[in-house]
Amino acid sequence: MPYYIYLYKDRQELEIERDENPTMSDDTYTIILGNEVGLPIGVCLDDIKMIKIFPFNLDDSDNDIVKCKIIWNVFHEIRHAWQHSKQLFTEENIDLKSGNIKKYYNHPSERDANSFADKLYESNIDDILRILEVKKGNIIKSKRLH
Repeated sequence: MPYYIYLYKDRQELEIERDENPTMSDDTYTIILGNEVGLPIGVCLDDIKMIKIFPFNLDDSDNDIVKCKIIWNVFHEIRHAWQHSKQLFTEENIDLKSGNIKKYYNHPSERDANSFADKLYESNIDDILRILEVKKGNIIKSKRLH
């Protein structure tokens, strides 16, 4: 799958993109840059073959948890890229503007991406912790990552 993964360094970088060279809809920028609970940490943009990760939407009080959540979300968005490539869940009409985050997370494509990310994260946890230099005592289970 010819997708690029881009990790934003901060909110300002996304604001500059929005103002100078937007690659998403105005609504998507508004949602991602909002100040609400449940903001997206990542998106998969099939039209430009890009996965965007927004670590600034994570609680940064624990660096180990942030690192693990980023990896889990990359797995989640990779699954969405795969779903797009296989033309799965094309009948879903997902609207983040509705504000009903529980309804959003209950979509079959989201449940599938969560399950995939959980499995991949758990099966690679030792390597993930080693690469990210997270102490074994700070193991973060996948169910706490979404």
